Order: sequence, then C-alpha cells, then structure tokens
Amino acid sequence: MPKDVIRQREVPNDHCHGRACRRVRRPGGRAIGDALRGGEAAESDDLAIGAWRAQRVEHDADVVVACGPEALPALQGEARRVFRWHGRAGAGPAWELADGATLIAEDASFTERDAQVVAPGVDPQSPRHLELPLRNIGHLARGAGLDLEHPLTVAVFDLDADALPEDAVDVWRAARRRGPGDLQLALCARVAHNDERAWHAIGELNDYAGDLDDVHVIADVAGHGDGVVNALQRLARAAVAVDQGYGLPTAEALLKGTPVVAPPAPATKALIGRGVTAASERGQRLHALVEDPGLAAEQGREGAAKVHERFLVTRVARDLLGLLA
Repeated sequence: MPKDVIRQREVPNDHCHGRACRRVRRPGGRAIGDALRGGEAAESDDLAIGAWRAQRVEHDADVVVACGPEALPALQGEARRVFRWHGRAGAGPAWELADGATLIAEDASFTERDAQVVAPGVDPQSPRHLELPLRNIGHLARGAGLDLEHPLTVAVFDLDADALPEDAVDVWRAARRRGPGDLQLALCARVAHNDERAWHAIGELNDYAGDLDDVHVIADVAGHGDGVVNALQRLARAAVAVDQGYGLPTAEALLKGTPVVAPPAPATKALIGRGVTAASERGQRLHALVEDPGLAAEQGREGAAKVHERFLVTRVARDLLGLLA
C-alpha cells in the first residue's frame, strides 16, 4: 500500500467519530461530565456516580465557581453559585445540582439554556506561549523527530471523544497533492495522564498515521510537552485547526504569528472570519500559505493583533469579575 494512502478503518455505529470505542470504568465525575456533553453513562458507572453525588464540600465562601461538570458537587450551601463549563453541554444527569446557579458558557451556540457567555483566552505567560530563541526552537523540533530542512504544518488538539485529528491528515494530504511533496505534519495530541481512553486513542492515532511519510504523532502528556508544542507552532508555515469545541488552538497559533486554516468554529469566526468545512479546500489554503511566505506573514500578523486585543486571559478575568460583581 502506498504510504500516502490512509487505510480505512471500520467506523463503529456510535458517537466515537471513527475511533473504536471501549467500555472503560470511569470515575463518577467524569461519567457525569461525559453525559452532560451528550454521551451516555454505562451501568458500570452507577456506583461511582452515586459516590460522586454524595460528596459534600464544606466551605464558607461568598461565591463558589464550579469549573466543569466534574465540580458540580461544590455548588452547595448558601453562597452565590456559578457553573462554568467548556464545550457543548447536553441534557444529561446532574443538571439539578446547578439549579439557581449562574451559568457561563464559552459560546451561545453551545447550550440551549439561559447562560452568560465568556469566551476562553490564552495565557501568554504559559510555557506553551513564551517567546523562544531560534536555537531552542530548532533543538525542540529535532528532538521531536522533525526535519528542519522540510516545511512543517502543525495541528494541536485535546485527544478526547470529540477530537477528529484524522481530518488534519486529510487537509495535509490535499496540500501535498498540490506540492511541496516534502511538507511535514505534526499532530500534537494533548493527553491527560489519567485518561485511559485517551491512551487507547493515541495508540489508534499512531496506527492511523504509522504508514504515512512525514506525519509525526507527538503526545503532550498533562502539559509536559508545552515547550515542544510552542516550538512547533512557531516553526510551522501554517497550522491546521481540528474541529473541536471552541477552537482555542487557533488563537494559540495566531498568538505566535502562525496563520491557521480552520473549519467553522467560534474561534474561527472571531479570529479568521469564515471557516471551511471541506478538507480539500482547506488543503488548497494550506498550500497557498506554505508557498507564499508573504501571505502567511500578513495573515499571522493580523491574527496575532486580534488575539492580543480580545483573546488573552486578562480579558477573561475581566469578564468573569464583571459577572461576579
């Protein structure tokens, strides 16, 4: 089989997005979180969910903010209560724990409930985004297996049930068909160290890309690969956004002056304008950016200015404080 042809794998009849699903026993909080995001709790999760619901959080705070479904048991007592979550929220169990709380979503399209909207932001002081000397960028890229003599594109994503990084491979293939034939792709998968499902998924992603020349799967485990991700986003001619949640990696790449090709998403609309669904068209745009450094630099500068203006954590803190005032 030619190495530039992706082997088709059986797609299960469920919501696993082309990746084989496994029944994994989950902590109660994670099972509730999955259900609120549109999944289903397995019967094997019942005991863990019961123990999670029975938690009691003692505090004397004036305001309690639960960040994510897993933190819902903290919304107890007489304090003012706030429930903030990332991504989409469905109609799963445990919503009653947030009754009477102020709800905060990342985008109005992510929920049908009455919620305040606070878009996420990028921390420029994070190791993932600090300025790096050129020698460090080269050293980190070579350590990750990249060839500095060949052009690079990068895709950064959280490896969870919502991610479909294979789409980034399709975009890369479409760009390679137009040239240059030596364009590399780095798939930077952010993995929680205690997420058993993510470790299964990264093995499958390695299998998916294993026969492809110039495709590199790089695991960023619990943030320990921040420096490598930082270097690759700076070295890349352009980034490919994976369709996942709000799409904050688009802002992360643009902060470094690296242009992005992206599918429709809230971050795409705010920072780029119009996203493109078809992988072939995104591949055409990626090719144009790789071949025209002037165009890439212009789009990178424009995007970086927008991120500095509207997508830093200082703006997030201001928005949240305004809601809590």
